[in-house]
Amino acid sequence: EMVKFDLQKGDMLNFDAEAVVISIGQKLELEGAVSKKLCKMIGENMGKDAKTGKTYLKSVLVQEIGGESMTLGSFVMTSGDKTKYKNIFHVVLPNYNSYPKTTKIKGVCKAILLSCAESGLKSVVFPALGTGVLNTPIDKCANAMSTGFAEALLASDGQLGKLKQVTVVLFDKDKEFAKGWMDPEKIVTESETAQEAKDNDDGQLGKGKSKKNDSSDESEED
Repeated sequence: EMVKFDLQKGDMLNFDAEAVVISIGQKLELEGAVSKKLCKMIGENMGKDAKTGKTYLKSVLVQEIGGESMTLGSFVMTSGDKTKYKNIFHVVLPNYNSYPKTTKIKGVCKAILLSCAESGLKSVVFPALGTGVLNTPIDKCANAMSTGFAEALLASDGQLGKLKQVTVVLFDKDKEFAKGWMDPEKIVTESETAQEAKDNDDGQLGKGKSKKNDSSDESEED
């Protein structure tokens, strides 16, 4: 059974999944709307840890990575303890205005699906990564995410463990996102078809080269 990819509109935290992906600041700032809402789900006063004064999620992050900053284009998976999720993927992405590329979005999408498979997770929900305050154009985000998902399928031969459901939830601009979105399974199929065609062409070319070499050898012998 292949992984099912869905686009939905609404509040991401209202969708059931075993894991959720949230975007955070490079210094672990939990200022995004989803991060704030997750903190509120955890408890009063943004889920602050009474001992450290930090939000619970940030305390977990600091403990997990052993520091208070992460590199751009990276992510860390923590326990979803005190939330409804088994795990939370915290992603750090650059602002498109200063880094006008989407390669890091593509990379984390691929890596997160592979991590889900390794962790035995059955479902994960994503936001439109890098949009909003990070200014990535919505259609470029869609293209990068779908390509990253396809690359995870290709890297795993379509076998992502128990993972069966990947949902991307859009707060708004769903029509713009859909314009850039490509079904990951279709990308894989087209890629495999293109590779087969290339292999066939290379095979034919190899035969042609062999004949040409034979004839040139004969002419040399003459």
